[in-house]
Amino acid sequence: MANIIHSFDLDDEGWRSYDYELHHEGVPVHAMRVAWELAGGVDGGGYIWADDKSWTIDTPEQPHSILALFTYRRWRGLGSLDLRGAEVSVHLRGDGLDLLGGTCTFWVVTDKMGKHSRWHFVAKRLQIPDGRWSEAQRLVLENDESQWHHSWTHESARDPRLDDALGHVDSYGIAFVGFSEKVTGRLSLDELRIRTELGEV
Repeated sequence: MANIIHSFDLDDEGWRSYDYELHHEGVPVHAMRVAWELAGGVDGGGYIWADDKSWTIDTPEQPHSILALFTYRRWRGLGSLDLRGAEVSVHLRGDGLDLLGGTCTFWVVTDKMGKHSRWHFVAKRLQIPDGRWSEAQRLVLENDESQWHHSWTHESARDPRLDDALGHVDSYGIAFVGFSEKVTGRLSLDELRIRTELGEV
């Protein structure tokens, strides 16, 4: 069993925002550091945020996505997770955020044996109040492909399956999908909790 808590009370915990267009010395970088605030979160403590200066549209995704906030477990020396049936809760806040017709989702990525693929949990879209924190939004990550959307697979992967991704999660985060153009404004995140009976793999 694993109980993961991203409280952001001490630092940004290795979270990033995804800039598909960002390169350094000709090499794709993509991951932009998020902003971390010491106070002002759900319980008065720390939180993280990113805005439209940090993210760009990830055009290989179908539909196009903006990976506004995300983390890789390996960035903090941690192993992959089995999130089949896991419970997730999260608090979100928007400030001047315009989704331009889009919606917000929780997503997972696996890097298992070259089967890199991203799945968005679409059974429950996340709500983002403007100028205030949301209540805890709870998701149950059922291992049921009808509740998910498969948006991307690395060219080396064959026959990607949700079971592979959920059973070996290396990265997860918050995304925007279905927008008419680049989402503008600011998104903040605090107290993201994941409870899984299956733990690390």
